[in-house]
Amino acid sequence: MMVKPNKDFYRRHLPHIQPKGGLFFVTYSLYGSIPKSKLEKIQFEYEELKNKATDNNNKNKARKIYLDNIDQLFITNNSGPHYMKNNQIAEIVANSLHFWDSKTLELYCYCIMSNHSPRAHPQTQATVI
Repeated sequence: MMVKPNKDFYRRHLPHIQPKGGLFFVTYSLYGSIPKSKLEKIQFEYEELKNKATDNNNKNKARKIYLDNIDQLFITNNSGPHYMKNNQIAEIVANSLHFWDSKTLELYCYCIMSNHSPRAHPQTQATVI
């Protein structure tokens, strides 16, 4: 894992704005936890809604619908890996989050679910890439 100095703005494929002290909500998932065809369908629907939006309010609504649909896929999808149902694996994930707490991020909260794990943390002195 590479640690980069804190930057408010950088460009990779897309511009990224990361204000120091800003709150970040990050969800990571197990590979294959959402079937590719279902994910592509949701992404297509999101792009259609976003393109039809005439103002930022409707674009934000489209984004909320998209994120809600992703959450529902995580919750309702019984196929794919659910390794974090195993308490030993969930503990490894929790320990890894706590390892980085106060080193490269200040962990506010997290939740370990069977196939994904969201967390919230503010931007601190370094960014974990």
